[in-house]
Amino acid sequence: MHRFVVLVLFSLIVLSAGCGEGTGRDTSTPMQTLIGHWRFPPETEEDGWKWPGWDYYYREDFTGLKLSEDGDITEFKWKVVTQNLKTRTIEYKYLDATLSDDDSLIYEVRFTEDFNSIYLNYPKGGQRRGHYVDAAQKP
Repeated sequence: MHRFVVLVLFSLIVLSAGCGEGTGRDTSTPMQTLIGHWRFPPETEEDGWKWPGWDYYYREDFTGLKLSEDGDITEFKWKVVTQNLKTRTIEYKYLDATLSDDDSLIYEVRFTEDFNSIYLNYPKGGQRRGHYVDAAQKP
């Protein structure tokens, strides 16, 4: 009986670890990991270029919302191109012209080991670091 209880407890720990360190957040695939609210703080490049702050909300229905620090809201549609859990990466593209005037451009996201930060690599160069905020899919 003791072995059965230990086995059940071990199984529950393993299952909860696969879902975002026991937080209930689904990190089973990079696509599922991306779902939710991500914040990109303002940044200044070495050449003086200033990136504004943004909040992105990725939804399970492949729509999303970008909220700029000045209050502008942009809704978008996106599609997974590739994903790889082993390398913690996902590539996606926007399906409309609201965030990219070229729907052939592919954006790459690389998650940190704890899945709480991402590096968003732009197709034409540049990278932003974002942080997971919560499971919200809209402001």
